[in-house]
Amino acid sequence: MISVLDPSLFLVYPMLHLMLRLHKDFDDARVNAFVCDLTVDDLIPHISPSSVDVVTMIFVLSAVSPDKMSLMLQNIKKVLKKDGCVLFRDYATGDLAQRAFYFSDEFLVNLFNENGFDAEEHILCFKQVENRQGVGDE
Repeated sequence: MISVLDPSLFLVYPMLHLMLRLHKDFDDARVNAFVCDLTVDDLIPHISPSSVDVVTMIFVLSAVSPDKMSLMLQNIKKVLKKDGCVLFRDYATGDLAQRAFYFSDEFLVNLFNENGFDAEEHILCFKQVENRQGVGDE
């Protein structure tokens, strides 16, 4: 998460956190990098309430157990500005990737709505995968 007023970067993996801090251009005055489990740890000690303009969640929610998804969204909601937005990309029902959880349109919209978000725009991208090498064709 990056906030203009309270520069912060949320990192899930400790190794990425270490790599960022070891980078020659890393500056504590510009980036507040920290490791946090969004389903357990409160973001408020790291990020001021209602200070984040945009939250990006790219293949994040599918990595969380469905019974903890609401906790994670409620945690994010605490730091998001009233007019802030969540940019979300993840797996949908019918994806061929091997993931533990896929989202239906109805589930996803209900999940966000039940946790205080308004789904202003929701787009499902569909891409047909073709076997171009003929592998498996007989």
